[in-house]
Amino acid sequence: MPLITLVESELRAKLTYSDGLTAATTAFTAISNGDVIMPPIQQLAFPHVNGSTCVKSAGIMGSQHFTVKMASGFYDNMKKTGGEIPNGRFVTVRSVIRRRQSHRSCFVGILHQKSVPP
Repeated sequence: MPLITLVESELRAKLTYSDGLTAATTAFTAISNGDVIMPPIQQLAFPHVNGSTCVKSAGIMGSQHFTVKMASGFYDNMKKTGGEIPNGRFVTVRSVIRRRQSHRSCFVGILHQKSVPP
């Protein structure tokens, strides 16, 4: 299968509100049933350049896909350019997930996700 790259506007054009609601409902149901693998968030700090990168990942047991999100912010760059330039990417990988993760790790990951703007 070829690599597909979409920018936000292309993704929004392909998905409906109903698609998003269905995906969120499926994901939160899987989390509440303990069927999600969501390791702790990995944070890379770069204090010498006033920046950081967070890596978050999750997958639903039995799904053939999992997703990794990487988001960065180098805050001095924003001051220099006069605008916001945080950077992030989602990568969805085709695979088969077979391992269980504890409810506690899943819950902590969701709480952190709610505090991060889209």
